[in-house]
Amino acid sequence: MAGRELRAWFVVLSLFMSLFLVFGASVESFGVFVPYLLRHFGWSRTEMSLAFTATASVAGVAGLFIGWLLDRVEAAIVLSVSAALSGLAFIAASQANSYGFFIASYLVLGVGVGGCTMMTCSVVVANWFGERRGLAMGITMMGTSFGGMMLVPAVDYAIRRGGWRFGYEVVAAPIFLILLPLLIFVVRGKPPAAPDAQVAETAPPAEGLELGEALRTRSFWLLSLAYFIYAFVAGSMVVHVIVHLIGIGYKPSSAALAMSVIFLCACVGKIAFGVLADKVGGRTALLIDFTLESLGILLILGARSPALLLGFAVLFGLTFEAQLALCPLVTVESLGLKSFGAISGAEFLFVTTGAAIGPAVSGRIFDVSHSYQEAFVLFIAMLIVGGLASMGCIPLASEQARIQRRSQPRSPATVPAS
Repeated sequence: MAGRELRAWFVVLSLFMSLFLVFGASVESFGVFVPYLLRHFGWSRTEMSLAFTATASVAGVAGLFIGWLLDRVEAAIVLSVSAALSGLAFIAASQANSYGFFIASYLVLGVGVGGCTMMTCSVVVANWFGERRGLAMGITMMGTSFGGMMLVPAVDYAIRRGGWRFGYEVVAAPIFLILLPLLIFVVRGKPPAAPDAQVAETAPPAEGLELGEALRTRSFWLLSLAYFIYAFVAGSMVVHVIVHLIGIGYKPSSAALAMSVIFLCACVGKIAFGVLADKVGGRTALLIDFTLESLGILLILGARSPALLLGFAVLFGLTFEAQLALCPLVTVESLGLKSFGAISGAEFLFVTTGAAIGPAVSGRIFDVSHSYQEAFVLFIAMLIVGGLASMGCIPLASEQARIQRRSQPRSPATVPAS
């Protein structure tokens, strides 16, 4: 393996750890804290969901600036500062004694999540890889699922042993001890200018659309819709699945184990769908993913049966986060790499909007109906729409041809001779 290719895979490993330790703790493990915080503070599920909404909302706004920044500033700086903010936010949350202070800590966390998780990592991977971009993206994004798989039971154990405040301290420590050194000393936003068959020179980074051009394309808006749907559903399920399973009779430890199985399967799903995208294209892989995910959620309607719960955990787990690997690939296919950072920042706003709205809507549905059934049906319908949106995206060459046709002046109408 050439030295430059080896360096690229070390970058992937470091980005994997960023998603594992930051996204895994802030998003994937949030549901573990929910029942303990509800019991301690007496908040409603809607109020509890608003902490998740706060993080997602700030991450979306920050993402617009961070996407622009990544095209101008070394990515390692953005990643490191953001990771440090995330760790400090977890420490602040551990000291919360009021709803306002707790929400404030999650607002700070939103800045950290916006700068060192999905969007930033996808930009760096897209810059480093060409031919094997799908595989590299899948491995990188597997960090979110691996974080959920490992941190959900670990955080649950830490909380049961030392309380929810100790749980927040447990997720903060490795960010400072492990992640920051990796981001500072290993990660760079772009590879050195040396040829290699596996890295980004096989797909020239200058090819593609500017942000302003992308905003006028069909693919951008359809892909943004797909991003929104992914985040709406995934955010809702991460926040509410554990408390839903407890509500229908499962023990907290069993509910946490089911969530861990979901994340274990998600690790496999991201790589599998990344490889599939390398073979059939990102759009087709994304359609398959949305379709199978809707079938997975259908199974949770019968989750009182352990067999159906297992089926849900496996099928939903394989699909519900594969979009993290697939959507950036579709962005490259349809909009290119020329302004990938800025375009990703704009798309990320739809991700965080979905993640902000979804859990709050789901919590409100439960508070009104005392059941999540209507929310699950809503998710199934949305995922079907997401699959259709993904297939509406078109290749970059087609988008460029459309822009060129629109920019050409129309020939003047022929004036009949008098």
